[in-house]
Amino acid sequence: MGQTVKYFIGGLLVLMLSCVKDMPNPPNGEVPQKNAKGLYILNEGAFGNNNAELSFYNFQNAKTYQDLYKTNNGKNLGDVAQGFLWHADEMWISINNSGRVVILDTGTLVEKKQISLSYPRQMLEVHPGKIYIGRLYSQQIQVIDPIKYEQISSISLPFKNPEQMIQH
Repeated sequence: MGQTVKYFIGGLLVLMLSCVKDMPNPPNGEVPQKNAKGLYILNEGAFGNNNAELSFYNFQNAKTYQDLYKTNNGKNLGDVAQGFLWHADEMWISINNSGRVVILDTGTLVEKKQISLSYPRQMLEVHPGKIYIGRLYSQQIQVIDPIKYEQISSISLPFKNPEQMIQH
């Protein structure tokens, strides 16, 4: 019986130790050069896990820089990144489940400002003085002043959940 218990405990330990989840790659601390040519990639993350990420793929050296928001700001981007917009020297990122829009300086990727807004989704800049933001569960599109970072008006809709917008 002693031998059976040893084998049972040994087998149990092997099973427990072999079932370790893969750990995600941590940010590597590197950031792309300021004028690098490439592609910013917004990674939505998993709902409820506060693990949205901003990455950059450099066309010149074929290198991917991961989790740039966390690397440059020391915290996670948020829960469910939904959309982003380039405005002047700023990158606007809507974080749906976190209820905010994060504004980053495009040269440093350091956060400049946050705008609280429930369930922000897609954004569109029609002209330099107005950014339109659709919201989940809402019958409105919010109109934001990108200089003052505040809502200046809203557009009422006959339906909920506006998703995409395109300027005509």
